[in-house]
Parts: sequence; structure tokens; C-alpha cells
Amino acid sequence: MDYLLNDEQTMLADALGRFVAERAGSDRKSSPESVAELWTGFAKLGWLGVPFAQDHGGYGLGAVGNMIVAERIGSGALRAPYISSVVGAGGVLARCANAFSNLENLMNGARRIALGLFDDGRGYQPYGTATICTPIGDGYRLTGTKLNVMEIAGADAVIVSAQIDGGSEIALIELALDTPGVIVTPYHFADGRQAARIDMNGTFVGSAARLDKGDASAIIDAVISDILAAAAADNVGAMQMLFDSTLDYVKSRRQFGRPIGSFQDIQFRLVDMWIKLDEARSLVMTASMALTDRKDDARALAAAAWIQSLWSGRLICEEAIQLHGAIGMTAECDVGRYVKRILVNGLLYGAPEHYLRHSQTTFVS
Repeated sequence: MDYLLNDEQTMLADALGRFVAERAGSDRKSSPESVAELWTGFAKLGWLGVPFAQDHGGYGLGAVGNMIVAERIGSGALRAPYISSVVGAGGVLARCANAFSNLENLMNGARRIALGLFDDGRGYQPYGTATICTPIGDGYRLTGTKLNVMEIAGADAVIVSAQIDGGSEIALIELALDTPGVIVTPYHFADGRQAARIDMNGTFVGSAARLDKGDASAIIDAVISDILAAAAADNVGAMQMLFDSTLDYVKSRRQFGRPIGSFQDIQFRLVDMWIKLDEARSLVMTASMALTDRKDDARALAAAAWIQSLWSGRLICEEAIQLHGAIGMTAECDVGRYVKRILVNGLLYGAPEHYLRHSQTTFVS
């Protein structure tokens, strides 16, 4: 397998790197305006269409494109709603033939759509959903609660999963946020990103709001795999910044008249950090390529990449804090910013134990 990016992918990575570097510091204020500015910036540069087929007006880079974008976003710890709105909601729209017009509006930045798959009390399991969809006349009545719907401020709508009342069929419904009966309760995570709880109390939507034709389980499976691979890439971007900042710090921090990076014990620990980073990046690249090429083992590889990104992230976070010493515990140090990024990602997309329980694949730490 060729792990080198081609010319088009390299150009995208370089352009994103410059874009993120210019905005990484200014995004710390975590204001809703900064999310809107990032969304507009991505739209103007055409990056909202990176994963989608060229027939639909996208770049056609698939999950590999998502990996490139998400890793750069993670390296800046930006609040760009790429994973939720492009990988998640966009991934749903791209797989629903009657939603291509909505996908076009998303790619050009005219609309931003969030994604809500996880129900109150159901953890990270989107099936057997606690959100119920009851057919009534020429539409559906929705009842239930979605948690951790990301960066909802400024979004036009949210796509929610719901179980058809009295059956096992799963539907995907596009729900405008100003629909009567929808209550949005925003909250913030430790890294400044905003999420929301969405309560639907007998909310009525027309039949056209249903995006899928029949059971949407296969669509949800595919989208979750794309999300996990992209979120793992986001973690890799944050881990790379932690490693780079730690390496720079041990070269400049002096003890006993020498840089602490000259001590063999410190060098061994840095090597351990690099190995864990390389393990995570290799699995993310493998999973992204498998998803793009629709390989049979793509779903298992996406879960493996996500699990490894959390395992590697934990070691790299701990070592970065310890090797920075007391300053690594302060708000002024960027270490804490990236540590919180990785920890919050784990809360958003699920701990390793969940995917280990629900996987037929054996993973080795």
C-alpha cells in the first residue's frame, strides 16, 4: 500500500496547513462567530466538497480527503464543524439520492447541517434508538432526545436517526431547528467546543424530511466509520503538535548545565511518543484508504484507527505534560489545549471499550 500523498493531496495538505496556522491562535476565544468564519472560509476555498464525488461537484478524495482536512484542523485545535457537518451530515446526504440538492448547498456553504445519532441513555450505540418516529398522515411525529450534537449554533438543520414506531426500521430525518416542538440546549466542553442537547416533543415533519428509502442502518454504519477515521485523524493532528512542542521544549530547557533533551531517559521517552504517534497515523491512513476504496475490512480498520488514536493519545498527552514540567499544567501552555482536544474527542465519539465490545476484530495495544 502506498502511504505517500499524491500531488493533489499534497497541495491540499499544504494549503490547509497555512490556513490553520494563521487561525489557530485566534480561535481560542471559542465564539460562535469564529465557527461561522471558519465555515465561510472553508466554503470559499472549496474544501467543504473534499470527500464528495466529482459527479456531485466535489473533489472526489473520499475518506483520504477527510483525513487530510481533519488532521490539519486537529493540529490547530480549531472549532471548524467539519466532522459533524461535512463527514457526518454530508456523508448522509451523499448516500441519499433524494438529498443531492441539499448536499450542493452544504458544499457551497449556503447551508450548514449538523448530525445527531446518539440518544440519551444509549451511549454510542445508534441502533435500538430511543428516538421514535411515528408515521402520521403525510409525515412523521418525532419524540426523543439527541446528545452531543456538535457546533449547532449557526446551523440551519440537524439530521437525526429515529426508529419507526412499532418496527425495527431506522429512518434518517432532516429537521429544521426552528420546527415547533424542538428544544435546543447548548453546552460547552472543556476545550471550548460547543455541543447541544436536542429534545423533540412530538415534533411533526413532512414526509419529504425523510432522507432514506427504507432502513438506514447501512448508511449509518458507513457514516460512523467515516467519522471515526476522521476523528482519529483529528487526534493525530493534536498528537503531532504535542510531540513537536515537547521536542522543542526539551531542547531549550536546561538542567545541570545541559538541555534536558540530551539525557538518555528523556530521549527514550520521546522515542516512545514518536512510535505511538506513528502507529496511530499509519492506522488512520490505512483505514482512510480502505474506506475510500470500499474495502471489505474498512469498517474494522476505522474502529481500529480510532482505538489506536486514543491509546496513543493518552501516552503522548501524559508524556507531554510530564516533560514540560509545571508549565505543562498551566493555561498559558499549548499542551493543555491539545490534551483537552483529544480527551473531548474521546467523549464525543466513544471510548475504546465500546468498539472492542462491538467488534469481531481482535485489537492489540
